[in-house]
Amino acid sequence: MGIRIGLSIEQMDRAEKLLYGIPDGLKTAESNAFNRGLTAGKTEASKQIRQRYAISAGNVKKYQNEPRLQRSSGGGDAAIVFSGPKVPLFRFKPSPGNRSYTSTRIPVPVRGDGEDGDPVWRMVFKNTNVKGMDAKASGYKSGKNWFIANFKSGHPGIFKRTGGSTENNRAEIQEIWGFAVADMLDYEPAREAVKKRVEEVVGQRLEHEIGRLLSRY
Repeated sequence: MGIRIGLSIEQMDRAEKLLYGIPDGLKTAESNAFNRGLTAGKTEASKQIRQRYAISAGNVKKYQNEPRLQRSSGGGDAAIVFSGPKVPLFRFKPSPGNRSYTSTRIPVPVRGDGEDGDPVWRMVFKNTNVKGMDAKASGYKSGKNWFIANFKSGHPGIFKRTGGSTENNRAEIQEIWGFAVADMLDYEPAREAVKKRVEEVVGQRLEHEIGRLLSRY
C-alpha cells in the first residue's frame, strides 16, 4: 500500500532557480528532503495506526517490512510503500494476556487409528475464554475454542482447534490473525494525516538543503 506525496510546482520552481548552476544541486536537495520525509512518514503512520487499533508501537515496527520510498522518474513526487505480514491477534490487547487454563478437562477429537476409522479422543484441560481486540472501535471479539498457547520458541499466540489432526495424531490448531500494517493504514483519514505530515517535513527539509548547498558556493 502506497501513500503518494509530492512537492508543489512553486516549491520545485523555486528550488530549481536557486540551485541553478550547482552540479546535481536540485537532485541532491530533493533526494535528502524526501528521505527525511520517509522517516517522518513512518512515525506518523505508527501514530495513526495506534489511534485506531489496539497495538503497540513496537509491534507495528516488528510486523512490517521497512517502509520504502518509491520515487517517480520526473522528480517532485514519490510514494511511501508500506507492506508486511498479518499481525497475530495476540498482539492486539488479548484478554487474558497470557496462557490460562481451568481445572476442567474436555474431550478433543483427533483423527487417528480408532475402531472402524473413528477418531481417537484425547482429554485436555479446558482453556479460559480468550478474546482479542484489533480495531478499538469494534471492541473485543472471540471465537469457539479459542485459546492461548506458546510456540516452541516461547512466544504466545491465540489459536483455535480445527477438528483435524497432525501427522503425529495430535489435534490440529491454527493461529488467529489480525490485520497487516498496510491494511491498518488503508483508511482515508490515516493516509491523509501521513501525507500531510510528510509533505510538511519534505518542504521544510528542502529549504534547509537549499540553504546548505548555497552556502558551499
